[in-house]
Amino acid sequence: MGCFGPDAPEPRNYGQETRDTLQAQIDLAPQLYRAEASPAYGQPAYSALALQNLNTILGGVPGGSRVESYQETLPAGWYDAQGNAMPPGWYEQQLNAPTEYWKRAGYDARGGDGTHEIQWMPERQVTRQRTVPTTGAPGLLDLLRQANTSQRAGDIADVAAFAPAAREAILAANPDTAALLAGLNAQAREDLASGSQLSPAQIRQMQQASRAAFAARGLADSNISVADELFRQLDLGRQLKAERQMAALRILGANQTIVGDPWMQILGRPSAAVPLGQGQFGLTGPGLFNPESAYAGNLYNSNLQMESQFAMAQPSVMSMIGSGLSMGARPSAA
Repeated sequence: MGCFGPDAPEPRNYGQETRDTLQAQIDLAPQLYRAEASPAYGQPAYSALALQNLNTILGGVPGGSRVESYQETLPAGWYDAQGNAMPPGWYEQQLNAPTEYWKRAGYDARGGDGTHEIQWMPERQVTRQRTVPTTGAPGLLDLLRQANTSQRAGDIADVAAFAPAAREAILAANPDTAALLAGLNAQAREDLASGSQLSPAQIRQMQQASRAAFAARGLADSNISVADELFRQLDLGRQLKAERQMAALRILGANQTIVGDPWMQILGRPSAAVPLGQGQFGLTGPGLFNPESAYAGNLYNSNLQMESQFAMAQPSVMSMIGSGLSMGARPSAA
């Protein structure tokens, strides 16, 4: 301690603090590993518990069964030793039937042979047991599947119900565009239905070109010229079919551009579903050697603060001298 106050605390040594912190973590690493690896209370136990909980959340709780007791009212009548009711009219049949009949059935004339005791029982309450099913709890996967199915069914129903009206409203807002689009659609349907079929003018033009070419070579009306006409007709038909298909696809694009996507108009999203981002599950272990841990830094700061507060709380030398002088200069009571 100095003359007028406590000594200033020594400067913090970052290297020493880092070395001490790291060495402490290294010394405790074996115990930490044994605790974390313990199958009873370490990471294996918590991982198994987490997986079990996750499986329950995703799969739900299956239904089972339980045994319950209930009261049953038995009417008055004849019952055997096992509690089974005899058929209606049993007693009257016994009175009218010969003794040999009941002996063959296992009874004597009195209605019993020691094993099949039959007696009259009044109406009474008996306790019975039955097995009843218990309702399980659906899991997250089932709930999501049901929600998706319900949403898709509702979306399809809405589009099917409102899409025609939406199309008519869009076309009615611009009659000129609607008329041109109707003409293009009709022409595209007609051309697409023609397939590879050629018109008379196209056939005549193809024949004239082929015959002129072979006539210039002196092969008019030859077998080769006839075959050339046939091949030209087939090739031209395939080309026309492909062109008509492409034209029909372009008309479909025009319809899509003018009328729009009914899913977007009604549901606010395009018909092509966009997958949502899926969450990811990760397993992370404890951070091992970290000399710059927040805990260690807080500990050092706390120690330094406590030392400073303790030093400031101690009286200085000058205050102690002043106190002594004041006590010595105080006059005596005498």
